[in-house]
Amino acid sequence: MNFLVYNLIDSRIYKIFSHEQFSFMDITIHHNLENFNKDLCNPSITLYTHYYHSISECNIVEYVINNNINIILTNAQLNHNITSSLDNKCSVILCNTSVKHIVSNMLNQNQNQNQNQNQNQDQNQNQNQKPYVLYNNVIIYILCFDNFRYNDGIKKYKKYTWAKPILMKYNDYTLENAFWKQLNELENEWNNCDMVGTLSYTAFKKINLDLVDNIITNKLYFPNSYYHFQPLETCIPSIYTINHPNFLNIWNSIIPKLNLFTSNEAIWNYWMCKPIIMKQFLNWYFNICHPLLTYEPYIFSNSNYSSPNFSVDLVKLWGKPYLPHYPFICERLNHTYFVSNFKIVFLISHENSNTESPIMLSHVREIYKKKNVKTIVLYLDAIKNIDIVEYITNQSLYYNCSPVVIVNTLVCFPVIDKLKDTNILVYWYIDEWYEADRFNSWFNKNSVLLNNYKDNDNIKLLFISDKQKNYYKMLFHNLKNSLVIYNKISQNLLYKKEQENVINNIDNAKSIIISIIGTIDTRKNQQKFICDVFYNIVDNLNCNVKLFLIGKLYTQINIVDKYKNNIIFIKEVNNSIPYIKASDIIVSYSLNEVFPLNILEAFYCKKPVVSSNVGAVSEIIDDNINGFLFDSNDATTCYNLLYKLIHNENLRKQIGEKAYEKYCDKFNLDTNFQDYLYLLGFN
Repeated sequence: MNFLVYNLIDSRIYKIFSHEQFSFMDITIHHNLENFNKDLCNPSITLYTHYYHSISECNIVEYVINNNINIILTNAQLNHNITSSLDNKCSVILCNTSVKHIVSNMLNQNQNQNQNQNQNQDQNQNQNQKPYVLYNNVIIYILCFDNFRYNDGIKKYKKYTWAKPILMKYNDYTLENAFWKQLNELENEWNNCDMVGTLSYTAFKKINLDLVDNIITNKLYFPNSYYHFQPLETCIPSIYTINHPNFLNIWNSIIPKLNLFTSNEAIWNYWMCKPIIMKQFLNWYFNICHPLLTYEPYIFSNSNYSSPNFSVDLVKLWGKPYLPHYPFICERLNHTYFVSNFKIVFLISHENSNTESPIMLSHVREIYKKKNVKTIVLYLDAIKNIDIVEYITNQSLYYNCSPVVIVNTLVCFPVIDKLKDTNILVYWYIDEWYEADRFNSWFNKNSVLLNNYKDNDNIKLLFISDKQKNYYKMLFHNLKNSLVIYNKISQNLLYKKEQENVINNIDNAKSIIISIIGTIDTRKNQQKFICDVFYNIVDNLNCNVKLFLIGKLYTQINIVDKYKNNIIFIKEVNNSIPYIKASDIIVSYSLNEVFPLNILEAFYCKKPVVSSNVGAVSEIIDDNINGFLFDSNDATTCYNLLYKLIHNENLRKQIGEKAYEKYCDKFNLDTNFQDYLYLLGFN
């Protein structure tokens, strides 16, 4: 029998366990290994190992035929067309953990085939049969509190091959969580499964079991190591917890003790995971979670729970006529445990630069790093020639984590196009405002990506303002699977930048300094501001006014000789905070913006901002309260606002203080990071 072990990760070890003629051995795959044949203590068995780069998917069928391959063991799904082409030629088996049971079954089957062939050499039936077929190997225990539920559960769940109704041996105040002890005792039953999990007997009343069946039967959970069947698009606390009087006190107390973070709401123990991490979960529950929970002051207090579907003798169950908070806290902690410990985030940026989109991704990465979430940063140019789906799948399998991908900008649509037909959760972080001259041709070709064309689309659109989202909805009427997370900046980071002394030879003691921050180009509209507004300010004010232009020069700026001493070009800088601090007023004269970070930076620095009312700027600036707005290219209004601020230092301070208050309340990433953790709670 010939094996092909295909698509391995660097240094990944597959352990092939013993059979009677088959001694234990470890096979470590090294990066420079392309072809490796080894006799496995059995002359009829040969192992071939390959990386995806040494034998591509398109050549697999030919390779299988030429080498008489019987079995392919792979740690990532092959293309559907390839798998179909291999039908009746060999078995394709997805192996992410120990393959002891697979190899043993295959060898037994191979021996039986050889015996049959020896008994009847005239018959060649076995030659055209697949040597081994591995059916979906998932166990979902249907938790039944009593014999009635157990017997009824056998009938109700009969058609689902993955469902195993089970009578709970242990019943107490923890409700379904009492099953973990029994599950631990049943380890030999589920240890070699692909996934193992639980549903309550009443799940048929609460969720669509046919959808669950579709997920399991068609492996729509792959490559996730953990899969919840009912994640909710709401945060904790929620409408489901508000009736439990002490829920929030307990929750806020226990989460840091368990070193977890809150993501989204996920009620009921309706989930499954890989056996390898189920063991870790059980260990965590028995030795860490449960002991700490029992010491929480309000954990056994009355939860005020009532439901017509709940008919349990509570006094008999635990001696009190009410349910405590414990089960409602614990079922959410279980979900939080997996989200906090078994997620890996791939951050894919269109470029590695000091512009807003890459900066925001770097900020998001810092949040996840602080929460000990694994992150991998990738750039578009570096991944053009690799199979990104395969890479993400392999890395996720290697770490036993569920992948979450955050891809920035419309420029990265080739990545989205590759990921759209997978089971990988993807957030497309769109920070562009629609511009007809830039995006018309693109939208005509790729609008299907933004229309969420499938009912169960794995692509979620992540906008950075409500106005931006509503604008795209107007363009794409079928837009769904979308949410808004405002841009934010860490106050700690800005404070560090504030301490850097990067300004040299700028004397602003006797000057009013106006600054425009951002790439110098047509969109930012600096040339128009200079000609229509700034020249008039210099001519009409009896003070020394200077203009800082801070950013990379893309469009040449023409300046009348008379004003050259008033305009200072400052090239692109990694840290604009010292320049903002040195300024008196910040101006944005842009024709197009979405949610500019430089306004947030100005708010932190307590500087008044005068901005064109474009994009979502009005979601940052409350006009005449913490800044000022004017219509695009309205030079007269902009001039009047600047004139007023230049002559009124108290007004500048008053507006600056209000701006700082809003930054701290809404846009400080150190205290407003929960939205990014919420993203991790879904499949």
